[in-house]
Amino acid sequence: MALENYSVDEMVEVSIKEFVSGLAMPVDVYLQMAPDKYILIAQKGDQSQLQGLTVVKSNSVKTVFIRRDDFKSFSESAVNIVAAVAGSDKFQMSHKAKFLKAATNAVFTELHQFGPKAATIDMAKSVANSTLQMIAPNTTITNILKSLQQEHILNQSIAVSAFSLMIANKLGWQSSVTLEKLSMGALLAEVGLKEIPPELILKPRSEMDHDEIRIYEEHPYRGLKLLETAGTLPDDVKSVVYEHHENAIGFGYPRKLRDIRMNPLAKVVALSTQFCELIIPGPWQPSPMTPIDAATYIKDIMGQPYNKEAFKALCKLIEEDFKNIQAS
Repeated sequence: MALENYSVDEMVEVSIKEFVSGLAMPVDVYLQMAPDKYILIAQKGDQSQLQGLTVVKSNSVKTVFIRRDDFKSFSESAVNIVAAVAGSDKFQMSHKAKFLKAATNAVFTELHQFGPKAATIDMAKSVANSTLQMIAPNTTITNILKSLQQEHILNQSIAVSAFSLMIANKLGWQSSVTLEKLSMGALLAEVGLKEIPPELILKPRSEMDHDEIRIYEEHPYRGLKLLETAGTLPDDVKSVVYEHHENAIGFGYPRKLRDIRMNPLAKVVALSTQFCELIIPGPWQPSPMTPIDAATYIKDIMGQPYNKEAFKALCKLIEEDFKNIQAS
């Protein structure tokens, strides 16, 4: 196979995990051999078996490349796949979560490579709707946690969206428009982390100095600025992105808002964000807590600084989850 020449600006790097085995390739896929030198390893229409290719296994390859001009087709394919399986009873939650992670990651990459264009916002809206379809009335906290593996930021975004919808259900929220905005805001909440140095994201907060904490705590604002130019994005979604690290007593960031000034959707997402940081493995929580321990920590150690009604709803979810575990 001949080497092909492409500049770094002409290619987009993608994890091989984003390709689902057995499905037709939506685009041509390349392996980087040297700066500006690429080799075609899979063509559009081929069955996706990247992990099994000798060239991939022998080189311990974790990422491949797609032509920048083809990336929209790749993203649309990922979004369409999860839309097709989200409401189906034929797929287990773990399989749906795999499709959802691929679609969410594609949207994140679209946002940072091409900006918040109308087509990208439409894709984010579709992923939010898919998440909404996946959260059935009998979905439990344990179901969600079992379906997530590795990739901290991506898992955080999906889990926060899922738990926010579950809390909203307990609160009696029924408007499909509201739930869509809640899911979309939660999915996009951490998009500003892409603007933060990667080494800082992986650093425990206890080891950060004052300047590093300041930079880290800018990510809600950076996320807002990234999305601000998207005219079709609802203001509620932007508010969730900006306020997802605030809390009811004014000790959050970046603006130290109190409950009365927070967006109603952001109150739910802020609690869900803290809950997920405690129960999902990550740089700040290498040994995740159980849901019960996480709720106890929020209540007794943190002094329950979040919206009271949202926290009551979360506790009901945890109680139901515990009963299901006991019964199984």
